Amino acid sequence: MRKLRIHLSLGTSLIISFIFYLLENKGYSQENRYRINFSTGISIENLDWNISGNEFGESPNIQSELIFQNITSQKYGVELYAIRMKNSYKASFNLNIQRKGTIFDTDYLYDDRQGGYNYEHYSINKGTGIELKIGYQRKILQLPKMALSIGPTLQYKTSNFPIIDRDIGLDSYYQYSNSNLGFELSLKHFKKLNFEISNTFLISKLKAEGYWNLRQDFLNPSFKQGDVGYANSAKFNISYPVSFFSLGTSLSYDFARFKNGFDRTYTTTNVYKTRLNNLKASIFCAEIILSKQF
Repeated sequence: MRKLRIHLSLGTSLIISFIFYLLENKGYSQENRYRINFSTGISIENLDWNISGNEFGESPNIQSELIFQNITSQKYGVELYAIRMKNSYKASFNLNIQRKGTIFDTDYLYDDRQGGYNYEHYSINKGTGIELKIGYQRKILQLPKMALSIGPTLQYKTSNFPIIDRDIGLDSYYQYSNSNLGFELSLKHFKKLNFEISNTFLISKLKAEGYWNLRQDFLNPSFKQGDVGYANSAKFNISYPVSFFSLGTSLSYDFARFKNGFDRTYTTTNVYKTRLNNLKASIFCAEIILSKQF
């Protein structure tokens, strides 16, 4: 994982300090404001991970690949804001109910996905997931109809995918969670029609496990994976005030990437160690938002 180092010259530091001094004395309203958002929408998630034959990434370099394709979920969320002068605090909760999706499982004998010998695909049954977020933002630039804010955010997400096929006796699952820490940058434009664009950069810790009941020698869980990677979330909101509330819509795209993690398979006789080569996850979401400010 690359480390990003930002070196500021003395002149740049003085300019930034001067901007903060101007903003500190700009005369923001002392009134506390609160806002609550209710949202519902649809998300489409894709997940692709593969493991090697051993923990050094060899024999073969891709032994098994599992693809979760077009996992469609209904989302329900609530978000709370507290705003004091140029500081804002927020907390949100989202419930995701998976409606449909497909899983493809392929195994290979040789490097670079050669010698495929096992092809399986199954439908995802109804599962659930939750998302929790807390964050703080501070305005670093305030104009008459525009504001730029930045601040840290802490996020937790978990998803559970039941894999059930009664005809063959399959009753298994795959689940994973992400613990994320990063910062969010947002730009808001205030008019009769309000716009907000935000981007969140995150360091993400992955924890995953699954169970495959068709193998009698597999324990529960049958395998575990973990890694530390990165994630990014881009979001666009538009809202319009109607009477005593605001009605809006939101589009978002989330992406996460993990490389060179660990993979463990647990059986009644042994624990097999391999490497999690690569895991990519992406989520597109469209939501309708009802907002009320106090």
